[in-house]
Amino acid sequence: MDTVFQDGTVQKRPFGIEDDKAFGLGIIDMKADITSIYFALKVIDILYKDDVKTIQILFNSDEEISSVYSRELIENISKDSDCVLVLEACRQNGDVVTSRKGIGKYKIRVKGKSSRAGGNLKKGANSIIELCHKLIQISNLTNYETGTTVNVGLIKGGSASNTVPAYSDAVIDVRICTLEQAQKIDENIRKIANEVYIKGTSTIVEGGIKRPPMERKEENVKLYKIAKKIGEELGMSIGEASTGGGSDANFTSALSIPTLDGLGPTGGGVHTEDEYINLNSIIPRTALLTKLIKILSENQNIKK
Repeated sequence: MDTVFQDGTVQKRPFGIEDDKAFGLGIIDMKADITSIYFALKVIDILYKDDVKTIQILFNSDEEISSVYSRELIENISKDSDCVLVLEACRQNGDVVTSRKGIGKYKIRVKGKSSRAGGNLKKGANSIIELCHKLIQISNLTNYETGTTVNVGLIKGGSASNTVPAYSDAVIDVRICTLEQAQKIDENIRKIANEVYIKGTSTIVEGGIKRPPMERKEENVKLYKIAKKIGEELGMSIGEASTGGGSDANFTSALSIPTLDGLGPTGGGVHTEDEYINLNSIIPRTALLTKLIKILSENQNIKK
């Protein structure tokens, strides 16, 4: 499965165990979750083979790059499913996820006109200044009250300090909570980009909303309540959480398929050299998953 780490990193940071934690690349995102699925299916095959209807398991190898190749497959399989369970890691306190922000990625390209800064400054059209005008306005679209955030993460342009830059571009990360916000932010970014502040410049917008938001829908909460009850029977306290990070649950929930995420074991340090899993969480979280699959298989009306 995919991780964010470069080839060869494992030689520098090998797997290890300290006390009740195991450390390693991608160990909580997503190796621990694959382990849970494997053993849940083993238990189901032994104890509940006659009770559980068809289960489809999809292992995705491009999730870390926004599932650009697997999205269509994920959506097609989900359309014929009664519900979808996503094995991203749970929150550190054990909570599962009923909502996630949607994600947008935009690249703003500005073309200007190069000239010598010393003698012909007026003849140039500074693409960097034009881009900065736009980026300030786009950044101001952030609204913490509604949960909409805009981050200008990358910017480049120019070749020398004594040359008016002809080309510049920036990459922007956008997070939104609802489909309505997604449409609004997309329209506003394109509107701002179309404004011309420096004569002689032109702008192109690339990208858009890559993952729709996983909104806290009634059908998702229904799944959560079932998981919560199972957790109580197993002596676990299961809360629900919302997070700004996206997953493949965003795609399935946007199709109004009942979706519950964050069902994996607990851990932390995701995408860092300190990534770990709490070893004592594997068995109880696998038990939760196993029982949840069994009960959902018995519930024919979960999609209604």
